[in-house]
Amino acid sequence: QYKQVNNWPLDNDTYAIPAEYISCLHQAVAFSRPDDPAEQIRQWSHMGTAISLKKRTPSTLTQQTLKLLPREMVMGLILNTFARQMNEIRGEELQLCEQQDDGSYCLVHYSNLYAYGRISLSQQSACHVWIASLEATLQLLDLDMTWEIIEQECTCQTLTGHCVFNIRPRPTRK
Repeated sequence: QYKQVNNWPLDNDTYAIPAEYISCLHQAVAFSRPDDPAEQIRQWSHMGTAISLKKRTPSTLTQQTLKLLPREMVMGLILNTFARQMNEIRGEELQLCEQQDDGSYCLVHYSNLYAYGRISLSQQSACHVWIASLEATLQLLDLDMTWEIIEQECTCQTLTGHCVFNIRPRPTRK
């Protein structure tokens, strides 16, 4: 019944979830484990992303093909797909991914709903939801050991409304 579009409720604000509710849910998850709220948020996000990715896991042939491509190209495909899917979910272009001159990628989340109305007093990254989600995505294709995700700007600290991440190759150990 839910799959039949003609049985859905009207697409209007009557059933809309206020934006601040997502941030409140995020905060509730953090409060559910006061001894380590960041880890609780990371686990929650990782699990949610893993469940979502299981529904869209690339075929074995696609995974093998991706292993033959240069890692920068694969990362670009993954991040652009990630941004496109998030934009489709939100119904507007609020995620942007661009490759930088040094081979890294810049991923921007405009109007980050997980951080809406929250302030972080520490200088540590606060967007554990997005970091864990990106890490889960990289794990799916065994790229988590060769790439790292660094939050460069967090709206919880800057109050700009957006968060900026740098995804770059991990330094090689000699």
